[in-house]
Parts: sequence; structure tokens; C-alpha cells
Amino acid sequence: MTVNRIFNNPFKFITLNTLIFICFEFLFTTFLTNQLSLPVERKSIILSALTAALIAGLYSPRKIIFLWIPPLLAITSITVKSISGESLSPADCYQYIGLFMGIYGIITFIYQWISKPTIRKIYLPVTLFLYLIPAILIWFYYSVSGNWPHPDTLMALLQTNSNEAWSYFKDHTSIISMFSILVSILFFILFVRSFYKQILPSIIKQGKNKYLYIGCCLIALSSGYLIVHNIKQNPLGQLFSGTVKYMNRYNAFAENKQKRASMINQNLSLSENNEKGIYVLVIGESQNRLHMSVYGYGRETTPWLNQQHNENPDFLLFTQAYSCHTHTVPTLTYALTAKNQYNEISLENAVSIIEMAKAAGYHTAWISNQVQYSAWDTPITVIASEAEQQIWLNKNVGETTKTNFYDEKVVNGLQNIKKYDKMLIVIHLMGNHGSYADRYPHQFAKFQGRGKQIDAYDNSILYNDYVVSKIYDSASKLPYFQSLIYFSDHTDAVDQGLAHDSGNFVYPMTYIPMYMFFSPNYIAEHETTFNTLKFHQTAVFTNDLIFNTILGVMNIKFPPIYEEKNDFTSNKYDDTPTRFKTLYGAKVIQPYPNNNA
Repeated sequence: MTVNRIFNNPFKFITLNTLIFICFEFLFTTFLTNQLSLPVERKSIILSALTAALIAGLYSPRKIIFLWIPPLLAITSITVKSISGESLSPADCYQYIGLFMGIYGIITFIYQWISKPTIRKIYLPVTLFLYLIPAILIWFYYSVSGNWPHPDTLMALLQTNSNEAWSYFKDHTSIISMFSILVSILFFILFVRSFYKQILPSIIKQGKNKYLYIGCCLIALSSGYLIVHNIKQNPLGQLFSGTVKYMNRYNAFAENKQKRASMINQNLSLSENNEKGIYVLVIGESQNRLHMSVYGYGRETTPWLNQQHNENPDFLLFTQAYSCHTHTVPTLTYALTAKNQYNEISLENAVSIIEMAKAAGYHTAWISNQVQYSAWDTPITVIASEAEQQIWLNKNVGETTKTNFYDEKVVNGLQNIKKYDKMLIVIHLMGNHGSYADRYPHQFAKFQGRGKQIDAYDNSILYNDYVVSKIYDSASKLPYFQSLIYFSDHTDAVDQGLAHDSGNFVYPMTYIPMYMFFSPNYIAEHETTFNTLKFHQTAVFTNDLIFNTILGVMNIKFPPIYEEKNDFTSNKYDDTPTRFKTLYGAKVIQPYPNNNA
């Protein structure tokens, strides 16, 4: 039996198979990278091949091909990084192969020492399925996005839920990708069936002999080295380690809440700021200014804003505003705290706008038509939790992003909160989030003829215009109303058929709208601030600077936190176009030519 296990000549067999696998690694890597660089990662190359050869020696030669299906499927998922247009080095490939071969070796090693037949029957299909999950998810993600996933992509997935994921899937999945997914599921079912009917009966029963013992020990040693050496250095390891880094930063932000409060209380003295006033901050979602008629779009999607722009002297429209990221959580984490792309403040020490307003004597309120996440508490939830009054319209907290109400419902929330003569009210809309057709009532289904997605998106823009008009009507009637500031977190690249996935980045994902209303009383008392903002209407701005700008509007200027050069209300604002970035500094902003606004 041992002869059948290790074949007739173990040394020759292992040597031959090692050489074959080295050739496979070399040809596969060369094909993907167009680089001839066998010398790199020599240990990974040799040990991966040796592990493959040793595993082959444990099974019947007639059925080896079936056992190689899982690792080959796992390894070839690295092709997604290449075909999606991202840079891929030979070292990336060899490390990727090494990691998956190491894990496969450990799975095989454990399997060889399981004695109970029942456990053996269950163990291998289950572990192989788990083994293939990363590759399955990579291919699935590519089928709906055309890209390799990134840490911020994974964070966005972790901070979403099934309903939001379904909305994205529904909007961006083609018939071809659906067919591919179904074929993949069918393939795995057939593999499991083949395993039980053909592979399992052909596997030779264990015999405790020296060849088996030596082979398994070598597999364990080589696999252990491959896992330890390659787990963080390959693209998959970098994806997960980057995600962990993101999560640690966000968790630290939540845990550091008391420290930030203590720092403010020890250093901040704003008791002299006795100005009464109600300030309203409205946060849009996925709104692209290129689809707003107030910015020159051909369809009349913003009739109310058009009127304000033409007739209201208290209205300011900013034509060169951009998002600092393409996902909600990263964007608002910076926009609503002292952290931005241009300073060195650590996120955990970045004071939020709610914390600053409260320290300055303002009562705070948060009204949201977005989900208050429970399974994955985000920094946005942490920021919102500091507000004295909170209204979350999505009552099924943490379970769905399907809106129980259209955004107009936030007006009721604004009317029903307890009013104070000194307030900061934050309103977070569902806005233009996909699925677009779910964001407006049927009476706003005005546009047709440009395709289902664009028509629905333009209808949602039209409805958003109506919603903000109602918010402004309600807010402006408050006795101490001072200003309403509106900006979107990011946009959707709807013309390109994309949403806002940073892994599939295009610049239209950053073309956000931003506008402000001020009361006549505010303009009279803060004429310099208003005129400076008016002067900056065509200056470049990224929305991670909203924090400093709101402090400027509210006259809360605490030097250790407030940054004058990042405040749109300041005449010392640094408007150098080349300094502005997005994706947390990864991309330099490319100012879009002013449209007709």
C-alpha cells in the first residue's frame, strides 16, 4: 500500500512533480506580469512546488487531477488583479501561490491523521469550501464591479447589510455575471458530488509507515513556512491586513471618546461665544452635481435650486467641491471630525463637530434616514450618538437600509425636535443611494428615454431638490435660524455605469454638490464671513474640510483644533488647486471645468 501511496520511486516522483509545479508557477506568473523573474521569492517557489509534489504522493495517481481543482481555483483568482488593470509583480504572484499552497498543505496534513471515516467524509468538503471562499468572493466582486477589492471596499461591505448589498447587486449585476455566478455554484456542487463518488473511494487508507510519516512532516513544515512567510505580503494578505488596520482605527475612535471630551474641557474656553443661532447641516448621499440642472445639466432636475441660484441673494453655490473619498464612512469620518487629508491628527484624537458644538454651548440634534448600524458601529454612529437628540427613521436598526420612509419624512423630525436658541442640527439623507428607483415616490418619476438607471437617478435628484426645499422652508422659519449648509458625501458615476466603489475609481465619483443658505441677520452680523464664502464659490474644496468651515461659520475657532488654511470662511484659506486630494490622499483632484452654474 505504501508503494501505491508514494508511487514506485518516491524520490523520482517528488522531484519530477516539484519541477512540473515550478514550471507551472513560472509560466503562470510570467503570463500575468509579463516579467521573467524566477529568482524572486525562491523559497516560496520551491516550497510551494515541493508541497504540491508531496501532497500528490499521498493519493492515487488516477484521481490526482480532482484534488488539484481547489488549489488551482484559489490560485488563479489572482488573475483578477491583472485583468482589472492593477499592477501585479512576480513577487505578488509567487507569494499568493505560496499562501494558498501552504493552507492547502495544512488541510491535507490534518486530513491524513483523521481516523474516523465519518469525520473524514465531512472534513474535506467543508474545509475546501472555506478554503475557496476568498477566491469565490474575489471572482464575485469582479463580476459585479470589474475590479480587485481593496481594504476600503471590504470595510464598506462590513459596514453595510444585506439589503444595501442587494441594492448594489441589483443595480450593477449583468446577465453575464449572473450566469457566471450560477455556473460557479453548479461547478462546486459537481465537485462535491465527484468527491464523494470518485475521489474519496480512491484515496488509500492510512498506514502508519515511515514514508507517510516523513511525507506528512515535510508537508507540515513547508506549509507552515509558506503561511507565515506569505500571509501579509501577498495581495490577499494586504487586503485583509489593510482592512484590520481600518477597523482598528475606527474602533480606537470610538474608544477614545472620553479622552477627546477631556481634552476639550481642559483646553476649550468658548463661554464668550454667546451668539444665539440655529445652524443646519444637511448631508446628501451619492449625489453627482453633473446631473443637477443648477450646475448646467440639460434636464431640469433641480428647479427649486435653479430659482434660489437666480433669485436668492442669501444663497451660495460652490462649483468646485469634491469628496475626500468615494465611500460614506471614510468620507464622513473625515468631514465631521478634525481629521482631514492635509493634517497629521490621528483619527482617534480627532474631535467631532458634535463634540465641538456641545463644548461651545450648542444643543445638538441628529436626524437620519440612514441605518443606525448595530452589528458594525461605524464612526458616524459614534459621532451621532453624542447628539442630545437623535431621530433614526429606519426603525429596523442594523437589519436593513431599505427606507421605511422617503427622505421628506426628515422634515417631520426637524419640526418635532425640541428647539433651543443655540443649536446645531445635522440631517443625514438617504438621498440618491442605489437602488435609485427606491429613493422617490412615483409622482417624481418624470424622466425617461436615457436608460433605466440614468432616468431613475435623475428622478431621485429631482426628489432630493424637493426634499431640501422643504427642509429649508421649515428651518428658515425658526426664530434663530442662521444658516443651512448642504453637501454630498460622494457621488455615483452613473454615466459610466458605476456606483462609488473606490476600487473602480473614476473622478466623477468625487463631483459633489455643495451650497449654503444664510439668513439676512447672519449676513448683517457676519458680513466678512459671507463675502469670503461668496469669493470662494469657484475655489477648489474637498469635503473633509467641512469641519473647519462649519467652525468658521459658527464662529468656533479653537486654535489647537481649528485650521484657518482649511476653512472656506477664512481669507487665509489655501486654495492652491494642486494641493487637493481624494481617496485619503491617493489621488490628486483634477478640477472639473466650471459648468453653466
